[in-house]
Amino acid sequence: MELREGGPADAEALCSLTATVWRTAYVDVLGEEVVEDHLAETNDPETLREQFETHDLTAFVVGDPVVGSAVCRPADGGAPLYLTTLYVHPDRWGEGFGSRLLARVEREARDRDIERVVLVVLDGNERARAFYERHGYEQMAVREESITDDVEELQYEKRLSE
Repeated sequence: MELREGGPADAEALCSLTATVWRTAYVDVLGEEVVEDHLAETNDPETLREQFETHDLTAFVVGDPVVGSAVCRPADGGAPLYLTTLYVHPDRWGEGFGSRLLARVEREARDRDIERVVLVVLDGNERARAFYERHGYEQMAVREESITDDVEELQYEKRLSE
């Protein structure tokens, strides 16, 4: 399946994928009410389209319809590169799409001469934590802010080598 660069035109598909993944992966971690409230507050295609311009977002997508996506952006000042989301449709977990998307984000960082990729994972999301750790990411911190007081957000980082 083709991996291509996405953009504002993919906002509806990206938000649909986000909702599917959150309802599958995070209900057990956060509870259904928190998941639905978070999606209602943050998962809006129009807002995402605007963020492509205002936050210098870059998206990569797999499939048509979209079965996987990764969205990243450089920090203010250029570095590090933040991986803001990496989602694969639950029906396609384990097929390698996540690894392909993560490799493409890392290549984007290198293309921008950025040496670090940083991301956040919810503490109870063992599947995601194991995925990133298999790909060389290390937990570096616990964020002070979180979606809920009951679950910590863990900051992971990978230093890229040439």
